[in-house]
Amino acid sequence: QRFTVWESKTGKRKRIYLRRDLWARLMAQSGEVYVFEGAKGIDTHRTRQAVWNDVKRAAKAMRIPLCVGTHSARKSYAVGQYTKSHDIRDVQRKLNHDNLETTVLYLLDIFAEKAAH
Repeated sequence: QRFTVWESKTGKRKRIYLRRDLWARLMAQSGEVYVFEGAKGIDTHRTRQAVWNDVKRAAKAMRIPLCVGTHSARKSYAVGQYTKSHDIRDVQRKLNHDNLETTVLYLLDIFAEKAAH
């Protein structure tokens, strides 16, 4: 239930662990080579741009009146993790950020809200 993800944008690798039930669901729908196959066949993976389009299409279908994208989902994940743990280093590790400052940028809204109260 673990695998390594290579982030093509940054060149970083990250070890991912999934719950057994989620792993089974992914494997049941996965392609022969990649879990998320690309449009060009089994030897290509789904691109970042294709996933971004999928997220936009899903948000529109669900009539979400916000600007939703893969990056906003990542920021929401960061805020959720920080709200649970209150450990910014843990969030930094989960987001695979090299610099703590980058993680802080993701959490600025939550810090600004706390400062206002």
